[in-house]
Amino acid sequence: MLRCINFRIMGSSGVWALFGVLGFALGQASQAAPKYGPESAPRAIPLSLNSGYFKNASHPAPDFWALTGYYVPQFNGAACSLASVTMVLNAARAPLKKDSEQKLILQQDLLEQVGGEWKKRINPGVGQTFSQMMDMKLKRGVTLDLLAQFAEDAFKKNGFPKAHAQVLRLDPKNSASLPRLREVLIQNEKSASDFLIANFDQKVFTDDSVAGHVAPIAAYDAASRRVLILDPDRDWYEPYWVSDQILLEAMATLDPETGKMRGLVKISLE
Repeated sequence: MLRCINFRIMGSSGVWALFGVLGFALGQASQAAPKYGPESAPRAIPLSLNSGYFKNASHPAPDFWALTGYYVPQFNGAACSLASVTMVLNAARAPLKKDSEQKLILQQDLLEQVGGEWKKRINPGVGQTFSQMMDMKLKRGVTLDLLAQFAEDAFKKNGFPKAHAQVLRLDPKNSASLPRLREVLIQNEKSASDFLIANFDQKVFTDDSVAGHVAPIAAYDAASRRVLILDPDRDWYEPYWVSDQILLEAMATLDPETGKMRGLVKISLE
């Protein structure tokens, strides 16, 4: 998620323009909208305010407990995919036998290991010409299909030769889409042998600006039909619950780079 405003300052007039913009922004601070949508009907509920699901012995929540120890922030505005795959990969590796010389998978190490297009999109401008840099700045972050490609590559290079990443897109206009999503979420909740990473428009969850975003799904409460999003944008968010209906709506948004809908990547270890 990108939260940058670029100013091009030309002489003193540019400086005063900058101060004018900042002054306006400060003046509007008191008018800031609620973080998770309208107060009367918030779209997301922080885990800190609603953790009852994990206090019930009938909810083992294997993905949540596998992931929570590896919850990391994205290190820049384009690295949500990298942070998400890093979390999931460390969670998958947790049961594997390790020696004292093995460290956790770190985001920068994983980026160097997979490299290529992923590295260009997360660190645009590194080792590129000016025209290439301008082109890559328009392609910061990853598409859903690239997310699946990079995730599968990362798993195969780190002890999971049979790993498979599957893309799932669901059309909300199709009446079968929501039942299908619920089925996928219920099955995923049964074990930590597979993981789900969602690609969505964050505005649908938080009423923030339109922004393609990526985050692991940590749990699904089928009784209340809520999904726990382990958001890597730690500058602004914590884990939060959204309804499965809102998750569907957030994923059923168009990625402007591809013209395709966003969706889910399911990573199976075998």
